[in-house]
Amino acid sequence: MKKFLGNERAQQTCRSLSTALKLLLQYCSFNEITVRIICAEAFVSGATFYLYFKDKYDLLQYFLAEAWNNVADDADEDEELERKLIQFICSNERVLTNMLKDANARTQKCLREFMYSIIGNIIKVSDQVSPNQAILCNFCVGGLLNHITWAVDNALPPKLHRLIAYLFRMIKSIAIWDAEQVDNATVPKPKCSQESD
Repeated sequence: MKKFLGNERAQQTCRSLSTALKLLLQYCSFNEITVRIICAEAFVSGATFYLYFKDKYDLLQYFLAEAWNNVADDADEDEELERKLIQFICSNERVLTNMLKDANARTQKCLREFMYSIIGNIIKVSDQVSPNQAILCNFCVGGLLNHITWAVDNALPPKLHRLIAYLFRMIKSIAIWDAEQVDNATVPKPKCSQESD
């Protein structure tokens, strides 16, 4: 997204475009939505759209960040973040589902990066993030997105609140176990580097 330097009118235009995208995602897949359709829904010209966004993917990133910030502004603890994430996903379930319906690689990347940043903050149990925690974060994000995609492909309701609750239990257990393992770790010398007699 291009900078709009705190201009109230520019912020209102960006919010209008974001709201139009959310409304369209209630009924259409992201691939079906074009910049022209977004602009028509927001009553904004194409030239104005391109003043603020490079393309519809740039607007998608803005929409996701704005939607999350609206939900999570007052979250201060991990458990509060978990509850806020469940609230965010459940209140945007149809939007997220339509984003992943027939999604191309760029759409999936936008959503994956967005979810990674949120779940990454929840997984982090200390100031140092271990490689195992990064792997766990990728696993959780991939599992969540794959579940949504599977539900869409099979015309089933995703029931995301249950899945997220399970993911968080798993995240907490593994993250705590991982922290204990790092604290208690003694690194054995590899056999190949030991002197042979």
